[in-house]
Amino acid sequence: MYLNAVLVPWDEEALTWNSFGPGAIAEFNYDPSPLDHFSGNLTGPGLMTFAIPAGTIQSWIDNPGQNYGVLLWSATTPPWQDVGFASREN
Repeated sequence: MYLNAVLVPWDEEALTWNSFGPGAIAEFNYDPSPLDHFSGNLTGPGLMTFAIPAGTIQSWIDNPGQNYGVLLWSATTPPWQDVGFASREN
């Protein structure tokens, strides 16, 4: 699992993975250098934690209009899945 800074505004009702990334547009939509990553094993439901660098947090505090959030994604290819996501309404 990787955590990357998003570089552009986005709309949760219109955004899809195919319209946002990956590939050549990655460097425009999100910073391709991960802020942090998780590599481990969870045996069932569990909690993953990520450390966002203090400089990134300070940048968001200093420039809140430039805080577009983070992208949490998995590099595992189908049919394997290393994590499942639930919607914010779940």
